[in-house]
Amino acid sequence: MLCKEEQHDYQKESNESATHQSAKAFVVEWLARKGVISETEKWIPVIQRRADIYFQFKDQEYVIEIQLSFINRKDFRMRYEDYLSVDIVPFWVGVDQVDGLNSDQKMTLLDELLIQMKPVPHACYIDVEKGTWLFRHGYFYLQNRTLTACEYVPDDELSIGAFLNKSVINQFTVCFSDSFIRRWLSQTKRKRLQKTLSLNQGERTVLGLLQEYGLNLNYFPAICRVPLQQQYILKTPPEIWQTWLLLAVIQRRDRIVITDLCDLMSEAVGKGIIQIRSNFMEDRGRMRLLVTEFVCWLHELGVVGQEYPGVYQLEHSITVKKNLETLLQDDELISKRYLTYLETRKK
Repeated sequence: MLCKEEQHDYQKESNESATHQSAKAFVVEWLARKGVISETEKWIPVIQRRADIYFQFKDQEYVIEIQLSFINRKDFRMRYEDYLSVDIVPFWVGVDQVDGLNSDQKMTLLDELLIQMKPVPHACYIDVEKGTWLFRHGYFYLQNRTLTACEYVPDDELSIGAFLNKSVINQFTVCFSDSFIRRWLSQTKRKRLQKTLSLNQGERTVLGLLQEYGLNLNYFPAICRVPLQQQYILKTPPEIWQTWLLLAVIQRRDRIVITDLCDLMSEAVGKGIIQIRSNFMEDRGRMRLLVTEFVCWLHELGVVGQEYPGVYQLEHSITVKKNLETLLQDDELISKRYLTYLETRKK
């Protein structure tokens, strides 16, 4: 750890914020309570990087980087991989406040980068005011820039081992409630009734598909707006990409192969039809999970049948042309059925 004079000089040179200092102090004190001695602003010459907090535990080196401001995704990955290249395990954490068991989170680019995939999608923060760790998990898409998430605040009994090997995160479950469904339905109704004056590439593409049936964007199929658990990786609303995938691809093929759908989704990202969050640009595995989740939902509805894992055939085409009143009723029925479907899959 820096002595007071060195710390003062460093802060003066780096213009480190009071929040950053407080967050570092919290981590250092927390590690000390666990019997771990740490160093702040540790210079690692091999990779020419200075770590916010460096420590060793059971013969393994670790660093904790506290990120408060936006960092370019490429630079973020480079720094992450630099640490791994010298066998140092990095942890990136943000600073935020505890909101409650379930909270809406306005997703910044930094928040997107902080989401880690294993063992389940989660992000780690420090609540400086309360002096505690904060884990967010169980993300569900609400809007382009808003996700709902579950929050977990561990007590002081959280061990250093549980933090490092993320065993605490294995306890996380998906928070999918009736209240969320009510909010989802309320949003769906607004989308059915709203007038869209300017369209992005994805909306224009889907509008063209719906116009083949004499419909506009308000008339997307009810089965194409379900809150899939992997939906949060996309900025594009579910009713846009799900309608596109169903009407432009799935209903026009006798045989549906998940790998082919993933390729087409990636092409759609390149064309601007689908927008993906920055942290998942190259995560083909996560895209496959999303596509598989949607196809499994269609299988539940009997739209497709499974030949064998990853390969399906079209069983029947859905009825697209419906009036608004019927679609609003469909929205209610589909939401209830989807909630039942999720509960069944948990068992």
